[in-house]
Parts: sequence; C-alpha cells; structure tokens
Amino acid sequence: MKYYPIHLNIAGKNCAVIGGGQVATRKIKLLLECDAKIFLFSPTVTEYISELAKENLIIWQKHTYMPGDLLKQPFYLVICATDDSKVNEKAALEAKSTGALVDVVDKPNLSDFIVPANFSRGDLQITVSTSGKSPALAKSLKNDLKEQYGEEYGIYLELISQIRTELKDTLSTSNDREDFWRRAFDLDILNLLKEGKVEQAKERIINAVSSTGP
Repeated sequence: MKYYPIHLNIAGKNCAVIGGGQVATRKIKLLLECDAKIFLFSPTVTEYISELAKENLIIWQKHTYMPGDLLKQPFYLVICATDDSKVNEKAALEAKSTGALVDVVDKPNLSDFIVPANFSRGDLQITVSTSGKSPALAKSLKNDLKEQYGEEYGIYLELISQIRTELKDTLSTSNDREDFWRRAFDLDILNLLKEGKVEQAKERIINAVSSTGP
C-alpha cells in the first residue's frame, strides 16, 4: 500500500488518545507540538502524561476506554495506543463510525494514516516513511538526516519569513523570484547561521533581494 502524503492542521481540534503508556506518550508529544486539544482515555499513565494533566494541557479521562466514549463529542483524530489489541480495535471502529481519522498502532490495516519518522528544525519538518514496512530503516534514515540538517535551517526559514512582504513587493515576476531563491539559499548563508552569525546571514539575504530584478 502506498500512503498519500499530507500535513494536517489540527490546531484547536479535538484529538483522542486511547492508552497511557510510552507509545501514547510519544503520540501526545507530537499532538501537543501541533496545538491539538487532547483527550486521553486510560486508568494509568506515564509520569510525563500525569504532569500534562496537572497543568491542564490535556484532558485525562481516568478510565479504560469504554464503548460510547468517542460518541460523546466529535473527534477529528483518534489514536489507539493501548497494549490490548481488542480495545484498540473497538475504539477504532467506533471512531471510524463518526468519521474521525484513526491511527491504530498495532493494526495498520485498521488505520486511516500512519505517522512517519519525523523531526523539526523550527518550521522545517522532515519526515521519512517506509509505508510501515520497516520502522527501523525509517528511524535510521531520520537520524542520518538530523545530522545533515541542523538548527541553522530553522533559523534560515525564520529570516526568510521576516522579509517575505518585501520579497512580494520587490520581485514581481516568477523569474525574479527564482533568481532570488538561487541567491538567498546557499551554503555560505547556512554556514553563517551555523556559526551563530545571524545578522551577517540576514544581510546576505537582504542583498539577494536588492540585487535581483530590475
């Protein structure tokens, strides 16, 4: 099976996680980074999840998932991550009946999506997927890419975003914009950012704008 690649906007949307162990913890961390509104169903949880609940960052329903739990309010996305495959399956089928997107950690055939190996550099997100065939290979490739793409890429994106308005006003044609990107994205700028020389890198980007176009 080949998966359709997509990035979802789940900010402020109801997302349910069934289970409170280490797998659920990893899932919750990523959901939090995306500003989801998280409902957790589990009688016991990891210390990390417990702290999140104390800080009101998630809504913890302190019981095992029971039929009907996912019908009490609309959920955009549901992750079934208990160590009981029967509970996962029941929760998945109920969630699907409401139209929610479902990820079942131990049964890809019941899932609407899978979460690829991923990491972020600021607003840059890099993902690696083997369509579920080899999570170990995906993790290994992700670690290789983390070495290759450092924090300077996230800083570069932030600098670029600061001058986007100027870019739109100054560079009116697609050829001008292509020329700008060739000038603004080079190893010298990235190396300056890697060395912490942010102002010098910013100057180089601004010069790329001023030296492009008519």
